[in-house]
Formats: sequence, C-alpha cells, structure tokens
Amino acid sequence: MPALRRSVAPVGIVAVLFLSLAASALPVASRADTIVSTSMDGKIRVWSTTGDLIKTVTANAGGISLALLSFDGKLLATTGADKKVMVWQYPSLTPVRTIAASDNGVTALAFTMDDKQLLTGSAGHRLRVWDLATGKSTASFVVGAGPVLGIYDVPAPGGAGSTMIITLDADGHLKMWGTDGTSMFDIPTGDTGIKCMSGNFKLQLIYTGDTAGLVHYYGETGQGAYIGTQGSAITCMTAARDGKTVITGGADGSIKVWDAMTHKVLTTIAAAHPGGVTALMVSPDGQMLVSGGADKQARAWTMSGDPIKSVAIGGGAITYLAPQVDVATASGK
Repeated sequence: MPALRRSVAPVGIVAVLFLSLAASALPVASRADTIVSTSMDGKIRVWSTTGDLIKTVTANAGGISLALLSFDGKLLATTGADKKVMVWQYPSLTPVRTIAASDNGVTALAFTMDDKQLLTGSAGHRLRVWDLATGKSTASFVVGAGPVLGIYDVPAPGGAGSTMIITLDADGHLKMWGTDGTSMFDIPTGDTGIKCMSGNFKLQLIYTGDTAGLVHYYGETGQGAYIGTQGSAITCMTAARDGKTVITGGADGSIKVWDAMTHKVLTTIAAAHPGGVTALMVSPDGQMLVSGGADKQARAWTMSGDPIKSVAIGGGAITYLAPQVDVATASGK
C-alpha cells in the first residue's frame, strides 16, 4: 500500500474542500422515478425505475465515455471517443452545443456551481474552462504530470459567489486551483494507481479507489485506508447521500457496500456484472443501488445485495447512471 502523506493545505481551506466536494457530486434535489444512463454505443437513455425505456437519443460517435448532469438538472454533458463534449437540455435531450474540447481526449467533466461554465480535463494533463453561452474557452492550464481523472467546482473561502477548482490527476495528486489557474494547494496521496474518486459531504471526506482494490479516504481530521480490498481494481465508486455507506465496483464484476464509519464491508455482490462494473448510483432515499456493467446490463439491488430488477441496455458498456432531477424542488419552487 502506498504511503499516505499529510496534506500541506491550511485546515480552514481543507474544511471547505471536503464539505463542498461531495455535495457537488449530484444535483441538489433528485427523485427516483426516472434514471438517465449513457453507454459506449453512444446513446443516452431515460428509464423508469421499473425498467421501461422512455427516451433514447444518439450522442457521441464512437461511444459515450463520460457524462454528467448539471447542478440544477437542466443540462447533461456527454463526451467520448470523438473528443467532443455535447451539451443537452435535460430531460428533453434537445442539443444545446457541441464543444471540440481536446485533441487528446476528455478524461473528466464538471459543471461550475452556477451551471454557466463547463470544466474539462484531458489525457494531455490540461484543464479547460468553457463558457456554455458561447462555447469558447476562457481558461486553460496544466494540472499535473498525468491525465486528469476528476474535477470539482467548490465555493471559495469567504464566499461572495467565488469558486475554486479541485482536480485529481493520474500521478496521485489532489490539487486546488483558482479559476485563473493559480495553484492553491497540493495533497500528494502517494498513490499512482488511482482509478476513480467520490466524496462524502456528511463526513467531509474524499474517497479514491485504485488498481490494488483499496479505498482511501482523505479529510480534515485524517486519512487512511478501508479494511480489506475489492479483490480487483476499483473501477467506479459513489457514496450514499446520508453519508453512511460507500459503494465500489470492481473490474472482476463485484460490488461492495462499505460502512463509512467502521471502514468495513457490509455487503458483497460477488458477480454483479461479468466483465466489470462500470457505473453506480444510489437512489435519493438510500434504499436502492443501481449498477451498470460491461455486460450492457443495468441492475437494481437492495442495499443488502438482493436483486430487484435487471434491464438489458444493449449496444455497449454503461458509463453513467443518475436519478432524474426534480427541477421545481431544486430551484426552490
């Protein structure tokens, strides 16, 4: 296991980072009556939770590798092998804009907190900021020695509407930046095998999953590793909204539900998806887990691992799952 190093960041800034990060992972308010999925066949699909297909739209040529809903749930961004980012109105899936984001391929996506800009990370180690109104790049800077694996936009200390950008790169560094590219601090995790990240705003923690099957956590009060391993490389992860559980998917097709307080495994689903787990989500009420895999199947489970429903997506591995946003609730109407 790689050595874990102490953060050199000021404690106050770290508190802002960990409190804000996981709250950025999903839109503010969501309901579990529909689910959006994307897959490597290049299609966006909207489903009922009973498995009925509501809508299908063809998006990126060559497949969708990444997708993300905006904070207010009104926009969906997708990207793939065509190295373009497509922005869609959601849930109508009306195209809004196509951005030629990177010659090296887009490896990470994030909306800014006001949903007016899009952040992209590339295999060429670069982060770019895009104005969604014009489609033009407003900032571009190198963030690390490896491909960008994750990006978040979070409130800056002092508020007043200002934000900062958090990045995770393949050389194992969690970094915070000003929106102009000014480096603010660096957490060298020592783990160069990181494959994915998630966050827990209830416990103010960042999680990473790596090729050794280890879950690491980083927070204001400390950092460390979970007890046990996935049994294979961790390919995707998420945390429940109540902060009580962390869910990981593995290259061996397994899913594990971990207790966020004891760091121990609560549930193991040994063969959820032959070929590997590629996407995970937890329903807003925390009662249902939905997984997608290389087997082109979406499966719903109880949090104790009992199967509820299986739906054949077809066409390619599933790359993103999220509950549909209740826009009226999210906007406070």
